[in-house]
Amino acid sequence: MRAFAIGLVLAVAAVSPSFAATTERVQDGGLEASTCDANQCTDPVWPDFVTSAFSNSTGPICRAGTGSGNTDCSGQGSVPFSGSTWLRLGAGYKGSAMFGGGIVTWVEQTVPIPTAPATLSFRLRIINVSGPVGEFKVQVGGEVGSPGPAVFTVTDLTPGYASYAPVSIDLSSFAGSSPLLHIEGISSQMPVGLLDSFDVDDISLTTVNPVDPRCANLRAKLKKAKAKKQKRKIRKIRKKLRALGC
Repeated sequence: MRAFAIGLVLAVAAVSPSFAATTERVQDGGLEASTCDANQCTDPVWPDFVTSAFSNSTGPICRAGTGSGNTDCSGQGSVPFSGSTWLRLGAGYKGSAMFGGGIVTWVEQTVPIPTAPATLSFRLRIINVSGPVGEFKVQVGGEVGSPGPAVFTVTDLTPGYASYAPVSIDLSSFAGSSPLLHIEGISSQMPVGLLDSFDVDDISLTTVNPVDPRCANLRAKLKKAKAKKQKRKIRKIRKKLRALGC
């Protein structure tokens, strides 16, 4: 039994992570902090915009059972991936073909990216309607009203998104800045009728905290202190490790 216990301790030590912890940089990536009434949902950390010509706009922030017009949000089987709130971008009903039109919908947030590696991830589902051309894109950088270059683009015909699918994008090149994260869905003005929609949920942008060079030295000292059963020294070293975030 003792041999088994020693083996178990050694096994746990072998798989203990030596890498630094990640930090979430996006605020309210699930949009659950949104405030909803019978007409719409708003989230203070996600400014949103909808432009449409002679069409009933939907979203962009939806909550199951309320907000943004419950019928519009749940139309075509649109649902959240998790929780009760999600984004429904580019969706709606085109009521007229006059003067072009269509629906452009977006949300955005300025996100700090102090270190690399940095990874943007989210869940995406495309509800495709035969006929109109829809596009979804993520842009990073730039400023409000003029977002930066696209780092991810798909259309309603892109395969693999009939149900919620994970998307992961490397944003390490933006380390050391606080770029604008702009998420947009577009539905074409033609034909009249239902339009494509892009459902998005569980938005996350994580960075890896840099490892303090003192951590390795402290871990070596801790190992020696444990071997000599120096309890007081062990406590002091562990306290320093916690303070450094090792």
